[in-house]
Amino acid sequence: MFRMQKIRNSVDGGLYCGVKSHLSKVQGINSRYFANAMDNPPQHHFDPVAHGLDPTFRLTHCGFESKRNSSSSNQTDLRIGIGMDSCVLPIQGGKLLLVQTTDFFYPLIDDPYAMGKIACANTLSDLYAMGVTDCDNMLMLLSVSNKMSERERDVVIPLMMKGFNDCAQEAETQVEGGQSVLNPWITIGGVATAVCPPENIIMPYNLCPGDVLVLTKPLGTQLMVNVKNWLDLEHSKFNSIRHVISEESVQKVHDYSVKSMIRLNRTAAKLMHKYNAHGATDITGFGIVGHANNLAKIQKKPVTIVIDKLPFLYRMVEVAKIAGWQRLLNGLSPETLGGLLIAMAPDEAVQFCNEIERTEHQPAWIVGHVEKGANVARLSENCALFEILQYDIRKIAFERKNGADGKDTTITVRTRKLMTNRLLCRKQMIVDVIHPNKDGVSKATLCDMLAKSYKTTPDVVFCFGFRTCYGGGRSSGFALIYDALDYAKKFEPKHRLVRKGLLTRERTGRKQRKERKNRMKKLEYNMTDYCTSAENELQTRKKQMKKRKKLKDDR
Repeated sequence: MFRMQKIRNSVDGGLYCGVKSHLSKVQGINSRYFANAMDNPPQHHFDPVAHGLDPTFRLTHCGFESKRNSSSSNQTDLRIGIGMDSCVLPIQGGKLLLVQTTDFFYPLIDDPYAMGKIACANTLSDLYAMGVTDCDNMLMLLSVSNKMSERERDVVIPLMMKGFNDCAQEAETQVEGGQSVLNPWITIGGVATAVCPPENIIMPYNLCPGDVLVLTKPLGTQLMVNVKNWLDLEHSKFNSIRHVISEESVQKVHDYSVKSMIRLNRTAAKLMHKYNAHGATDITGFGIVGHANNLAKIQKKPVTIVIDKLPFLYRMVEVAKIAGWQRLLNGLSPETLGGLLIAMAPDEAVQFCNEIERTEHQPAWIVGHVEKGANVARLSENCALFEILQYDIRKIAFERKNGADGKDTTITVRTRKLMTNRLLCRKQMIVDVIHPNKDGVSKATLCDMLAKSYKTTPDVVFCFGFRTCYGGGRSSGFALIYDALDYAKKFEPKHRLVRKGLLTRERTGRKQRKERKNRMKKLEYNMTDYCTSAENELQTRKKQMKKRKKLKDDR
C-alpha cells in the first residue's frame, strides 16, 4: 500500500528541487506547473474551477473521514510530561540544548496554500510553547493520496508545499529536507529543530500559586471548520443551526479562524521572556482543560490550574449547544493550532496582554489562575463563556485635526456600515473617544471599568494609534461606539439608593424617568437640528451657485 522514498536535497534548489524531482519520478507531477505555482501568489479563497479541477473537488475529502468530523475525542493520553510533541536533549556537555518537535495532520480546510501554512505553524508551535523563538531547521513530512488524479496532484501538492515554505520564511527559518509517502490519505506536517543555550528555554514546570493564566487565541476553531463543511456540503446539521448563525457570518468567522490558525505564536513566545513567564503549553488536540491538566501534572509544586473563563469565536457557544458539542463548552474539544496558555504574575500578565494587542492587533485574555492543589486542572464553578465580537476595522476611517492652540487633537470616526447585531435595527450611533490611553489600559480592563462606573456599556470598543503633538511619538486611544438610545442611559445611577417610604420611592422613580425623558428629547433635538442645519447649508450653497451662474450668463 505504501511506497516511500527520501527526498533528495540539492545545493541550489534546497527542498523544492528534491521534492520536485522525487514527485515527478513517483507521481508524475508536471514540473513546469510546479515552478509556476511556486512563483505565482495563490488566491485568498481556493477555487477548484480556476485551476482546472472539478467543481466538487474538496481537499478535506482526501483526509481520514472517520475521525475528522467527530465531535468526541477518544484520544488516549500518551504524552507524558509536558504534554507536547517536544524533546529537550543536552549537547556539548550541557552547554547547549537540542529542542526538537514533530507534528502532522490531515487537511482541515479546502485551501491547499492555507493548509500548508497551518501545518508549518502547527509544527513550530511546540517550540514556541517552550519560549524558543528561533528555529534552526525544518523538515517537511508529506503524504500524497493515491486516490487523487494526476491533475489534482499537479495543482494541490505544489500549493501546499508553497504555503509550508512561506510560513517557514515568516518564522525566519528554512526547510532543508523532508520525506514523502504515497498514501490513501493526504497528510502534511514536519519536524522543527532548534539548538540554543539553556537560558533561552522556559521550562514548563515552574508554576506558582498566585499566578494567572493568559490565553492568546480564541477557542472553537475545530467546530468552526466543521460548520463550514456542513454549509458547503448542504448538510442537514447546518439547517438546525441556521437560525443561530447566517451563511455570511459563517464565511466571515471561518476566514477569521483560518487567519487565527495561520498566525504564529512566535510573538507570544518572545513576550514570555520579557514578562517572566513560569511555564506554558499550546492548545491543540486535548482542548484547553486537557492541556492545562498535562501542564499541572509535571509541576514541581502541588498546584491546581483553575480556568475561570473561556473565549470563543462568534456564535460558537450557541452552535455547540445545538450541535451537541458539549466537550467544547467543557474545554475538552480539540483545537487546531490554538494559542498559548501561559502562566505568569498578575501584574506582568496585564502588561503582556496590552503589548500583544499593540503588536499583533489581536486580543489576549486572562482566563484563569493557579492555586495550591493536587496537580490537576479544572473549570471553576462559575466559569464564564463569552464570544469575540467581530467587526471589520477597515470600514472605519479616522480624521485627525489639530486644535486652535496646536496642542489638542480632535478625532472624528466615520462609518457607513453598522457593526453589531444590536445596532442593525437602528441608524443612530454615538462615538466616544478616549484619547490618549496614557496608562496602557487593555480593552478588557476598560470594559470592566465602564461596567462598574456606568449603567450601559459600549457595543463596540476598538483601539487606534496616532501621532502625538509632543515630539512626534506614537500613542493609542479607544473609540467607544454606543447605540444612541443606550447612550442616553449611560449616566443613570447603576444602583438606586431609595429611602424608606412609598412616597419617596415614587418621587425618585418619577424624577429619574423625567430626567431620562429630557435627555432623550435633548439628544433627538440635537440630532434633528444637526440634520436640519446641514440640509439648510446645502440649499444655501445651491442658491449661491445658481446666482453665480446667472451673473456669469448675464455678463
